[in-house]
Amino acid sequence: MTKKIPHLVHQGDVLLIEATLSTRAEPIAMTKTVTGQTETVLALGETSGHRHTIISDRIARFRDDGAGYGPRAEFVTLNEPAPIQHLHGTAPTGEHADIALNATTYLVELQSQWSDAMEPIQVVD
Repeated sequence: MTKKIPHLVHQGDVLLIEATLSTRAEPIAMTKTVTGQTETVLALGETSGHRHTIISDRIARFRDDGAGYGPRAEFVTLNEPAPIQHLHGTAPTGEHADIALNATTYLVELQSQWSDAMEPIQVVD
């Protein structure tokens, strides 16, 4: 028996893991860029203003609290291949190369650190 290994993509603070979306998933609102394309910001650098983003009109974003991935699990579904980009404004930052993503569903995981109280804290970038 052959088990499929999920596709993993790592860019800075963002880890995307190929996953299956459940029927309980709820859509999350999308935003449009100044060019009219749909931009999905996966992580935003609070101090520098950079962002890890996917710009595509063939993408949907979902939240699924009951998927078994923990509370507030977020997913993106790409209906065509598109890159994850690391941008500041409209320009690449040069810190991370674009990474081509397959047309599939990904679980979105953001890097966390643990406090002394053993509580997760999202990394501030």
